[in-house]
Amino acid sequence: LVMEGMRRFDEYRRACALLPDQARLRPAQQRPTRPAEEHDVALMRKVWAMVTAGASAAECERDAGVEFSRVRRLLAHWVVEGALELVPAPASASK
Repeated sequence: LVMEGMRRFDEYRRACALLPDQARLRPAQQRPTRPAEEHDVALMRKVWAMVTAGASAAECERDAGVEFSRVRRLLAHWVVEGALELVPAPASASK
């Protein structure tokens, strides 16, 4: 049980390194696919709808109603496969 918890925590940390909490995403060129370990199609549709409507990674985690690592792992999968891309942060206005 401890090993499984550590594995999930490590996966979550890697996904957070790829997608910070406030990261905004948008659809990219590829069609999203289902990761091998995710079987909840309704969850995938819900997360896709949230993120393409402008929700951040952290907002998707908070509002999905499931274990937060599943959501971040799903978003990371879509970024790596090219279904989502990071929205560049707006340039701060300099005086």
